[in-house]
Amino acid sequence: MKTIWIDALTPKQALLSIKIMEAAWKIGYKSIITTREYDYTTKIYKLYDLNPIIVGRHGGEKLEGKLMASLDRSIKLAETIIGLEHKPSYHISLTSPEAVRVAFGLSIPIILLSDTPHSKYVNKLTIPLADILITPKAIPKEEYRNLIDEERIIQYDGVDELAWIKDFKLDERVLNEIGLNTNDKIIIAREAEYKASYYGQNG
Repeated sequence: MKTIWIDALTPKQALLSIKIMEAAWKIGYKSIITTREYDYTTKIYKLYDLNPIIVGRHGGEKLEGKLMASLDRSIKLAETIIGLEHKPSYHISLTSPEAVRVAFGLSIPIILLSDTPHSKYVNKLTIPLADILITPKAIPKEEYRNLIDEERIIQYDGVDELAWIKDFKLDERVLNEIGLNTNDKIIIAREAEYKASYYGQNG
């Protein structure tokens, strides 16, 4: 059976990686998932009884920490992928700098997903090395034209989150635990990604 290697860096990416894994299985591919210690990313896999390969950690808010953590993770990822019995047929990620560098170095075809054209630093490190870039139609191809030929961009009509939300089943016990019920009007506010490379910076 052919293998795809998925690298997930954040909780959102973890959720999406699970859906990619399920879709890949249906067309005859098994998946290897790598991730890092960050936030509650690894806990999401536990909810699905999955055991990804945990490699490295998040580098924190400072540039020096990000750089050192990224370099360390790149080496460990390379060792992990080289150590596999069979080289993956494809690499898939939402622009993981470490995984893309390793995949490129090992001549593994790279498929990237992106809905963050504003993530300029990470995009510069990853998208030029991609064989295929997949983005929502809501984002004009022109946003990426300095990084990849438009012919290599595939667009879909939707957003990433639909991949797991469409199968979501509400557990009313969770609402009860926090004093809510299904008749309540609920507003969910999300904090800014203050540890992201693009947050609060220009360029």
